[in-house]
Amino acid sequence: MFEIDEPPATNKLVVRWMNLDEIQSFDIEQYGRSDCNFNQSRFYVKKQKEADGEWIRKRNFYASLDEQFKIQDNNSIKNRFENQLGYISCTLGFIYQVSVNDNPDCAHEMSTLLTSLCLIDPELSYMDNLNYALNKLESDDAMEFAADHCSRFVGVNMSENKKKKGTAYISAAVGSGYTKMLIKGEKDENYVLIDLSIAEKEYNIATGSFKNVDPSWNRWVFCKD
Repeated sequence: MFEIDEPPATNKLVVRWMNLDEIQSFDIEQYGRSDCNFNQSRFYVKKQKEADGEWIRKRNFYASLDEQFKIQDNNSIKNRFENQLGYISCTLGFIYQVSVNDNPDCAHEMSTLLTSLCLIDPELSYMDNLNYALNKLESDDAMEFAADHCSRFVGVNMSENKKKKGTAYISAAVGSGYTKMLIKGEKDENYVLIDLSIAEKEYNIATGSFKNVDPSWNRWVFCKD
């Protein structure tokens, strides 16, 4: 799990929000992780604004073993930098994509870290009328709840190929201080409200569902009081 602005503890990382073009270093702990075998424990993350013509508030965070972030393919997001480990692409209120490169070591840790950086970022998570997740609620009850209870609000669309990433999203949200999540299927009118402390225990990675919640419900939104 990753925690915010607290002293480092065993198998936890301190995560703080980043400015544009800033590079932050991380040391990943390997306690209890037999499949977490980076050749080096330190890696780096760089925050960038996406190319002109993209969503005005779109931001990408790139993880690399190389602090220099030397360009490898400027037309690629997945392989933009040499020794790139993964990336996440976000806008205000929404996570587009998180990806860890092929044959990943520590894939869960890396996905959780990158998700955390979007969830804590002031320009990507705050509530206003441009928040993507808020505008996509299409439910008066959900919008009223969000307005009354959420200071930060970030959504992600789930799918069959994202079931494993669900644990990373939830872990990142819990570690970032979020307390609630709203979930809804594409064809359903109403959202289900779940405490994240319960969601963390009840998420089934095999089905992509929570206890008593249909797995086809694939729109998730995280709320921080």
